[in-house]
Amino acid sequence: MSAFPVICPGCGLANHEGATACIGCGLSLLPSDPRNPLADASLFIGRRRELDSLRRSLDAAFAGHGRLMLLVGEAGIGKTWIARELARYAAERGATVLWGRCFEDDWQPAYGPWAEAIGEFARSASPEQLQRLLGSGAPTLARLVPQLRNALPDTPEAPSLLPDDERVRLYDATIRFVLAIAEDKPLLLVIDDLHWADRDSLRLLRYLARSLPSSRILALGTYRDPEIDLAEQHPLADLLPVLRRETDYQQINVRGFTKEDVGAYLSHSSGRPLPAALVQAIYQETVGNPFYVREVLRHLTEEGKIHLHGDRWFTDLSLDELGIPEGIRQLVHRRLSRLSVKATGLLRLAAGFTGSFDFPTLQALTDLTEELLLDCIDEGLRAGLLRVSEDSPPSYEFAHAIVRHTLYDELNPDRRARLHRRIAGALEQVYAGREQEHATELASQYHASASLPGALNGFPYALAAAEQARAASAHDRAATFLRMARNLSWESPPPDRAKAFCKLAVAEAEALMLDEAQRSVDDA
Repeated sequence: MSAFPVICPGCGLANHEGATACIGCGLSLLPSDPRNPLADASLFIGRRRELDSLRRSLDAAFAGHGRLMLLVGEAGIGKTWIARELARYAAERGATVLWGRCFEDDWQPAYGPWAEAIGEFARSASPEQLQRLLGSGAPTLARLVPQLRNALPDTPEAPSLLPDDERVRLYDATIRFVLAIAEDKPLLLVIDDLHWADRDSLRLLRYLARSLPSSRILALGTYRDPEIDLAEQHPLADLLPVLRRETDYQQINVRGFTKEDVGAYLSHSSGRPLPAALVQAIYQETVGNPFYVREVLRHLTEEGKIHLHGDRWFTDLSLDELGIPEGIRQLVHRRLSRLSVKATGLLRLAAGFTGSFDFPTLQALTDLTEELLLDCIDEGLRAGLLRVSEDSPPSYEFAHAIVRHTLYDELNPDRRARLHRRIAGALEQVYAGREQEHATELASQYHASASLPGALNGFPYALAAAEQARAASAHDRAATFLRMARNLSWESPPPDRAKAFCKLAVAEAEALMLDEAQRSVDDA
């Protein structure tokens, strides 16, 4: 249903066809703008091997031979960028495109990427089409995806089943719905940032993978290199060998640009060639990581260390005098230093969110006037540190995880705890009367500030988030939030704490964590 016609090379965000500036970072989308070192939105250098392989798999899916593919590489290497280029190609060929994202930490709802992908489809489809595609699975999926309930308000409630039966029913309803979509038109399903996925979402992906070979579906997942980002206990590390045994999935390792690619990228994106020695220095510093290459080039142009003369960039400084940073965090700091004090302060507050954040919550979190807050957001967007997320209603997020981590890691533990508690208070203020809709994020914010007095206020949110996850048959997520409830309950009466331990034991048993369940029973 979705198309991605113009991909911003600065932040990777999809823009509507004909856009002249990125809605996320403000970069010009006009080709060969010599004033903008990241101007050409059609730039796609050094990724032909990956893209050609993905296109061949998409063509096979059109012919009824679907499969699962995984894009793997370090942060900033361009996995999402490649996926968006494939999505644009798929949309041009008439395929349906569903896109779901995983977010860092525990605030995301149960089956978050699946709910997002299906929810986007629900917003675009007619009620008649939805009812036809959902069939008897409508009551089950409506519990997971609020947009379906909004589009089909007469959908009855699904009857309760035993936990294992609930899970199977949800998996079956989801797969049948996705397969029905693909019967109308071939489908590209993208699940981005699987290294942040919860165990339940990954189990559903495994369930889908078994149905792909005879379907018109190409499922594409992206995740960071396990040697860097996946701990031994990570659920994705458990899933990959199972997928290898059960399916014919293909993994594409995305590497850094070669030196020649870096030179072509810099020349094409800036509109003019760069000195060979400078290209070599940037390549050595960044090891060809596209995000880092962009940041170094942005740094050199904003500092005025390279100048446009005729049809070439030049510098009268030696490589040592250019001061190419030894770390990308230094680049982030340099860019932050160009912002106003108010804008920098706002970004430091926003670093306490693990996902996107909206204007009303920022307004409640700060003492800035509405106009000044808007100005600060504009500064972050223009600097390429923030981008507009694809949520509805609109919200904002950091353009890259390293920006958030750079800001967050500078906070001492006491300041972090107080920031999370302030965010919890802002959320309660903005969503008064609707707190249950944001129970997952509120529970996470209270849990991150559990060292402060009043942590018990987060206890009911953790219980509510656990119940929401359990209702969606996301038993792993339910156990996660019940552990939060356990950790937040130290000031509560012993009977209440015992109930929390018992609920946790049940959730762990339903998630097949039997040893953990036994320990929770003993604790209760």
